[in-house]
Amino acid sequence: MACKNLYIVISLLMLIISHSNCISPGCKFLEEEEQWECYSISVKSPDPELAKLNSTEVFSLALYNVNGNMSSDLLTNFTSLKVLLLLEDEFKSFKLKSNTIQSLSLIRNKFPKGSNIKNCCYRLEKLILKNNTGPSLKHEVLSSFKRLRSLDLISQKTKHINKHIFKGLTKLKKLSIVNCSTQNIAEDAFRDLSHLQELYIEDNSLRNIHPKALEPLKQLTSLSIYGESLPPLPLNMFSEQKRLMQIGLPTNTWKSINVEKVPAMFPRLNFFSYMGGWKTEEDKQNTKSNVFTKLTKLLLKRDEYVN
Repeated sequence: MACKNLYIVISLLMLIISHSNCISPGCKFLEEEEQWECYSISVKSPDPELAKLNSTEVFSLALYNVNGNMSSDLLTNFTSLKVLLLLEDEFKSFKLKSNTIQSLSLIRNKFPKGSNIKNCCYRLEKLILKNNTGPSLKHEVLSSFKRLRSLDLISQKTKHINKHIFKGLTKLKKLSIVNCSTQNIAEDAFRDLSHLQELYIEDNSLRNIHPKALEPLKQLTSLSIYGESLPPLPLNMFSEQKRLMQIGLPTNTWKSINVEKVPAMFPRLNFFSYMGGWKTEEDKQNTKSNVFTKLTKLLLKRDEYVN
């Protein structure tokens, strides 16, 4: 049984784009990534650089360091486009429309205030929003993505999470909420996410998670929650997560619960982790001995009995 700090690794697809490939404005094909990258183009419609591409053969497209206006018909001719990355762009106006995009990553972009992506891509299955300014998640912006299966919100300011944020995302399997300045998660925040299997929440601003917020998430197999300002969470808060195989909790939560109840509560659990510092070296050693070492032995004993 491994007992170590859990580091959430979120795949950002094409997050790293080499600056050496961006010497001059224009579009080029990157063989290793199997994608087209367009750097510093005008994005006017029709765009002369995009017009040079065989639009029916472009499956993956990255628009990098773009400054201009994005109209809803800009990508109309890209009938095979499945993956779109917008990275470090600045838009004066923004409207996105595509009937083919399945994966959309918006990373470190500047959008006009109040911009949103509602109804942009009805086939969307994967969405990454990271450190963008301008777009709002209010007014059920995400609810139009009925096919969405994976959602990563990273450094995307969302102070309060309630029923409106994830409304209608009934097919969602994976959700990450990381460093979004989230302070409160309401009782009904996840009520439509009954098929969610992975949930990762990490935010030092987080102060409160309603005790019943996780009740709808009966299919969870992986759960990680961390926040420096978060008080200890009661063990019965996770009573509906019988399928959990992995769990990561703040150190103060582990210290407050009766670990002897954990193996029976989570019969499939095979990995646990802790996050957070220690008051003293003595506190560290006592917690490891009385909590983590003890829990490891309990889980091993349970497995021996089952086998």
